[in-house]
Amino acid sequence: MGNEKLSLPSLVAGELLASVVEDNGGERTGAMWAKHEAVESQPAARESDFHLRNRTPVVTDWRLDVPNTSADYRNAALERIGDARALRRVERYPFAAYAAGLAAECMLRAFQRQGREHAAHHDVVAHFAACDRARLGERVRKKLRGPVQTVHVLWLNNLRYSHEVRLRTHLNDVRYYARVKRGSDTLKVACIELMNAASAIVNVGDERWRNP
Repeated sequence: MGNEKLSLPSLVAGELLASVVEDNGGERTGAMWAKHEAVESQPAARESDFHLRNRTPVVTDWRLDVPNTSADYRNAALERIGDARALRRVERYPFAAYAAGLAAECMLRAFQRQGREHAAHHDVVAHFAACDRARLGERVRKKLRGPVQTVHVLWLNNLRYSHEVRLRTHLNDVRYYARVKRGSDTLKVACIELMNAASAIVNVGDERWRNP
C-alpha cells in the first residue's frame, strides 16, 4: 500500500503486530504494524492515528470448513444437545429447538461415509437413510425411526431465524395445538417433544459409537 495512511477510529487501543516477512533482494521488510496514538479531545478519527509504512497487508481466510470426520460430527452432536438443554432451562425455546435438531443431524452425519456426496442437506430423514447400515446396526435403526420422524416433523433448519412470535404462528398454522393439552404452552410442549426425540437420537447414537 506504499505510504498511504489508514483512517481508523481513534478509540481503538493497543498495537497490531502481524508477522509478514518478504525477501526483497536479501533485505527483509519486517512486520506489518499499527500503533494507536491516543486522542482524547477529538470526536473523529485522525488519519495520523494509524500508519502503514511500506508493509504488505495480511489476507486471512476466516472460513471454517464443515467437519470431515465422523468424530467431529459426534462431538458436535454432544455439544449441541447440551446447548439445547441449557437454553430450554432458561426458556429460550426457539433456539433450544434449533440446537436440538442440529444435534440430531450431527449424530446421524457421524454414521455416514465421510466425503460421500449426498443431497440430504438438513433433511434428517434423508440423513438417516444415508447412514452406513453396518455401522449403525439394524437394532439401532429400529430404535431411531420414531425419534427421526418426530424431529423431521418439528425441526426446520431456518428455526435459527425465528423469534418466538413467528414460531408460535408456524405451530398454529400446522395445527400443532391439536396435539397439546388445553391451556398448555404450545411452543414449550413442541420444544420439549423435539428435544426428547433429538436426545434419543444423540444418546442411542453415542451408545452405538462407544460400543460398535
